[in-house]
Amino acid sequence: YRHIEHNLRGQWPRVYRQTPGGANMSLLIQQITWQCPGGVYEQLRDIRMLRLAVLTPPVVLYPRMIRRSGQFVRVDRNPLDDITLDPERWMGIPLRVGELCFHFYFHPDFRAQAFSLINLFELADHDAAREKPDIILLFGVPEEQMGAEQTIFYVDEEHDIAVGAVVNSDEVDYFGYVKKMALTLHNVMMMRRGRLPIHGAMANLRLREGPHKNIIIMGDTGVGKSETLEAFRVLAEDWVSDMTVVFDDMGSL
Repeated sequence: YRHIEHNLRGQWPRVYRQTPGGANMSLLIQQITWQCPGGVYEQLRDIRMLRLAVLTPPVVLYPRMIRRSGQFVRVDRNPLDDITLDPERWMGIPLRVGELCFHFYFHPDFRAQAFSLINLFELADHDAAREKPDIILLFGVPEEQMGAEQTIFYVDEEHDIAVGAVVNSDEVDYFGYVKKMALTLHNVMMMRRGRLPIHGAMANLRLREGPHKNIIIMGDTGVGKSETLEAFRVLAEDWVSDMTVVFDDMGSL
């Protein structure tokens, strides 16, 4: 639109008007050359990756489920040994989960849940996307290739990669499966690095009288960890002059 206006007027506008392109979400998908360790990971090389995204709010997505059940089961065999992915159908998203490099591969049946990840984690830049991933998650694996369990993960000791796999089923069409599996794999790798994963929130408080204080709030999902941080900001202004959030929902010490 802006290029057309420029060509018609002969000059660039000084007032820019955002014109929707008719879609809530626009995506740039392209091939990325990344540090693939070879072997069973070779089939992932040809899967195209999400590089850039444009969101036009509100973006409303409708999952087929509204709750999560079951457990993420650790297995002693790499899921990629038994899985064959079609690179023409599958897509990937390179992300940063904390300090870890995370490759999320998904079947198009779950594109809505997959693209929601870019609102939760940082989309990796070009350099980070080319790194060897610390975590690989396959979402939407055919049921006949999964075995008895629907949500599994494996730790590849040789290549230092955590590999997760989730079955293609209506039962897992819920963002909680994407988010919790990603964080589970993050926590597994953090413990391998000698770190303690925390499901909670941490903030540094600058008190009006006295030194800085670091606080950690832990608890189950929905008990009010994030809301407590906001309460410090809003209700404790007489005692707290500044607050820096170190992590919220998941971090490690």
